[in-house]
Amino acid sequence: MIYDARVEKWGLSHVRRHDLHQADIAPLMASIISIPIPVNNVGILHVEYLGTSDEYKSEALFANARQMLAQYQQKRAQKEEETLPIFYWPYTLLTPDRELESLATIRNHLKRGHYEDANSESLHLISMTQHGMDYYHNYDRLALSIHIALGFLGWIFLMICHLLRVSNTHGSITCI
Repeated sequence: MIYDARVEKWGLSHVRRHDLHQADIAPLMASIISIPIPVNNVGILHVEYLGTSDEYKSEALFANARQMLAQYQQKRAQKEEETLPIFYWPYTLLTPDRELESLATIRNHLKRGHYEDANSESLHLISMTQHGMDYYHNYDRLALSIHIALGFLGWIFLMICHLLRVSNTHGSITCI
């Protein structure tokens, strides 16, 4: 943090700063007031800010992981539906089997009261779903970029041919 005259006037130079991403505020506020995490949330719940029991923190983080996983599953299904099967390459790090295995592991940790293990596994699942959503979000980027570049190159080629045809009316240069 950059300390300047304004910070010194407040007398907060001794306070340690804790930053959160803006998206991380939604699951935190939802957990504080005990409501479901918003459906389109992409933030991670930081349980260290909750002054509740370890069980509640783990359950809230698990809810965050399930909510993120539901978004990932929807993106995967949408991409699978709109892509021809021969051109569809699924995200291999988070398959449906791994999803079920991870959810079962977290539930098992929660039943046994191993809250730190449940939190660790929930955070890992959240990380994997974020990577998977990024994968599907950028899925068509390469093909789209190639098509756009080819479109521009084709347009440039046609313009050059048109200019050559106009400027050389007596010559034998023809493009098309």
